[in-house]
Amino acid sequence: MKRFKVMGLCLAAVFALCAVVAASASAEPTYKTCIKAEPKNSGEYSEKTCATASKVAPGTGKYARAEWNAGKKLTFKAKNIGSPHNNIVNPFGEKGGGEAEPAKIEGTTTCAKEKVEGSVTSPENTTWKTTYKKCEALASKCNTAGEKEGTIVTDQLESTLVRLGKTAGSREGIRVKGLGPGGRLAQYECVKKRPERRSLRRNSGSGGGQHQLGCQGHDYHGQRRPAQDAERHVPRRKTLRRRR
Repeated sequence: MKRFKVMGLCLAAVFALCAVVAASASAEPTYKTCIKAEPKNSGEYSEKTCATASKVAPGTGKYARAEWNAGKKLTFKAKNIGSPHNNIVNPFGEKGGGEAEPAKIEGTTTCAKEKVEGSVTSPENTTWKTTYKKCEALASKCNTAGEKEGTIVTDQLESTLVRLGKTAGSREGIRVKGLGPGGRLAQYECVKKRPERRSLRRNSGSGGGQHQLGCQGHDYHGQRRPAQDAERHVPRRKTLRRRR
């Protein structure tokens, strides 16, 4: 059995949310939502996502960007494209040398499905949980305690919008903080099951013999006990004599 505990903070590129990220080259990034323009066709975007690619001449678009809490919903859902791979990274390196030493990947967990559910809580913050399914590591099935085999559920997570680079105008990202015990992000176990051995006995019908079936994995073997070892009922022979 291998137990993984994911702790601390991490940085990641921004994933898809119900809100868009708006930022100028000199300002910190913030969440915005996309709503129908009022009055009609007075916005700057032609699509309901308010993506930059859908920007049109001011006052001609059907949609407009607004403050993060101006929309009908503050919740969001997302799912994976492809197979999620989660690397367990030791940020201090193999020898614990700190920032001067390259980080080391201690293990990789691969899953087939990923589902995210959360909400935007401020112009810079979100909270959410992620559920992974059909997860394996080290050729073993993984699961969070209390969940089905192959299912990993994170602790409650919190993100803060940041810039990934040190210069103004660098790419936006999120700093993720675990809200579990001690700042934990997630915890799960990967257990490799041993084949189960069973013994099944049954009556063989007339003759009183027994069959013993051995079961291991998907291979089944039957062996009949020798007749001399079996408990058998032999009827007594009667002799009939005629009276004279």
